[in-house]
Amino acid sequence: MIVARTPSIRPSNDAFQERSIQFMHMSRFGPWRIKVYALVRPGRNLRPELHAAALEIPAKCLPSGARAGTRFGAAFLSIRDDPDGSMISLRWWEGVHDLRHRAFLTLPSSVTPMYDCARSGYIADIWDIPLISFERDAWVRCVGESPSIPRLRQYFEARLVSEG
Repeated sequence: MIVARTPSIRPSNDAFQERSIQFMHMSRFGPWRIKVYALVRPGRNLRPELHAAALEIPAKCLPSGARAGTRFGAAFLSIRDDPDGSMISLRWWEGVHDLRHRAFLTLPSSVTPMYDCARSGYIADIWDIPLISFERDAWVRCVGESPSIPRLRQYFEARLVSEG
């Protein structure tokens, strides 16, 4: 269940703790191809119920016509599993230069409901930034440098793995 209103979640002032970024698998939603990543504390695994709930997000958020107009049908999904509250972010490429984004938060130790952050101004957390940077660099290398002959297979094969 997705709720439009974001709860009052205070920004954390806790000391920074690294998260590992694990490429999980490729997923499909219709013609969309989606790289799925988990962002977890070292020594922890992504909860299966959060993974399953996150995989429902693309059906609710991705625009129809994955290959229509300037779209390439390429997206990536990050799932940050954290006892303090989890975050699921879906990003997709719209044309060569634009990255679209939807983010959802859960309350601590919960999977649902997911709160849509569309109006909150919330776009990413500190652990998402290396992933966004990696995906941007892979996109530029595989698509941006030659948009008339995009190398989508190479883009989908480029995967970040970072042990925290």
